[in-house]
Amino acid sequence: MPYLWDTTWRSLIGFVLASLVGVTVGIPLGLSKRAEELFLPTVDAVRTIPPVALLPLIILFFGIDHSMKVAFIFVGSIWPVLVNTAQSVKSVDPMYIKVAFNSGHSNRSTLFRVIIPSSLPGIFAGLRISLSISVILSIVSEMMAGNTGLGFFLNYSKRNFDYDDMFSAIIVIAILGWLLNMAIHRIDRHVLSWYYHSRDNQLECSQF
Repeated sequence: MPYLWDTTWRSLIGFVLASLVGVTVGIPLGLSKRAEELFLPTVDAVRTIPPVALLPLIILFFGIDHSMKVAFIFVGSIWPVLVNTAQSVKSVDPMYIKVAFNSGHSNRSTLFRVIIPSSLPGIFAGLRISLSISVILSIVSEMMAGNTGLGFFLNYSKRNFDYDDMFSAIIVIAILGWLLNMAIHRIDRHVLSWYYHSRDNQLECSQF
């Protein structure tokens, strides 16, 4: 149980940090053509670097304790959120924005009432990918430099030829990933209930 708890809280902390920064940076990146031209090439270049390749650098700055693992998860899981947020904001129908301005909405009001709600389906798609990556990177960091967590337990069982524990750890990791995915799926369905209701109505109408 302690191994499961360590992996879970590290995955969630890294995921939450990546989500907050990814959405915060992705929104202006999607809104501003100038920001996209300046920073998107850098984003595309950096996100292709495997997180494992950055692990020695992360260890240099954070050591090998919990903060290193959280930083490792953050570095690897931020990109799906950031890129999906930027693309979703950029893809908002300009007609919605024009109608909002013509109705007297300010830039701030248009952002929070039109642009962000319209972007949420794409943002949540990025969040679901990021959450899965967070669990994977938590396991990887524990296997490579850790003495706690499911990754450490999996590695320890393998080295001691304890295959029952090794396969048990693999099953627990799979269940953890499934539970976290179900949780964010439920949050997605709750927050975007209006979107799925509208989509289902459109699908029903298109069948006639």
